[in-house]
Amino acid sequence: MKEEMVTASDVKFSYRGGELVLDGVGLRVRRGEILGILGPNGSGKTTFIKCLNRILKPHQGEILLQERNLEDYSRKEVAAKVGFVPQRSDSGVSSPMVFDIVMMGRRPHMTWQSGKEDESIVWAIMEELDVAHLATRHFNELSSGQSQRVLIARAIAQDADVLLLDEPTSNLDVRFQMEVMGLIRKIVDEKNVCSCAIVHDLDLAMKYCDKVILLNDGKIRSAGTPLEALTCETIREVYGVRAYIEELHGRYRVLVE
Repeated sequence: MKEEMVTASDVKFSYRGGELVLDGVGLRVRRGEILGILGPNGSGKTTFIKCLNRILKPHQGEILLQERNLEDYSRKEVAAKVGFVPQRSDSGVSSPMVFDIVMMGRRPHMTWQSGKEDESIVWAIMEELDVAHLATRHFNELSSGQSQRVLIARAIAQDADVLLLDEPTSNLDVRFQMEVMGLIRKIVDEKNVCSCAIVHDLDLAMKYCDKVILLNDGKIRSAGTPLEALTCETIREVYGVRAYIEELHGRYRVLVE
C-alpha cells in the first residue's frame, strides 16, 4: 500500500467565532493520488485547503502530514513539503519576473541566497513545464494558462511531496483546463507525489482525480472514487441540477442539463 501523505479528520473551522465553515471534514490521500475537492461556492473548499497548508488553524480536528501532526512542523518544514498553488492574482505594476517567481520555490532549501544548483533546478523545471521562454516576462503580462504553469512550476521547485491547488483551472478555456489537469496528473504520476485540488468542473474531476470529496455547507456529502461520489443523486442534491453519468469513448462522463 502506498504511503499516506495527508490525513485530516473531524476538521472544524469558523471565522471569528461565526458559523462553522468546516464541520467535521476529513480526507486521506496517498502518494500517486489526486484528490479533488468539489462543492458549490461557499461550501468551504478554499478554507479547507488553507487548513491543510497551515495558513489557517482548525478549531478542532487533526491534520497529519506523513503521519506527523501538521502543528509539529516548523513553517520552513511545511514550505519544503507542501507546494501551494493559489488562485491567480495579478501583482500590479511591480509584478516580478517569471524566473524570480519560480525561484521563490527554492527558498525552503536555500540559506541566504540562491546558488548554481538552485538555478539549474529552476531552469530544468521551467523547461519541463514549457515556461523557460517566459523567464524575463513580468507575471502580470502572462495569459491565464501561462500564469498557472508558472505557479505550478514554483510549487514543483519546492521539491514538495504534496501539491495543494486552489482552483487551478479557474478562468481557463477548455483547452487550457485539460492542459493544466493533464500536467498535474503527469507530475503526480512521474514524481510519485500527491495532490489535493479544488475542482469546479465535475467532468474534469471524473477524468483526472483518483478520489473526490464533495462538500456542501461545510460538511462532506459524499466521498470516494469519482464514480462512487459523483452520482446523479448527490449532484442534484448539492448543486441543484440534473446530471447524467454515462460511459463514452472508454471513460465515464458527467453530463449536466
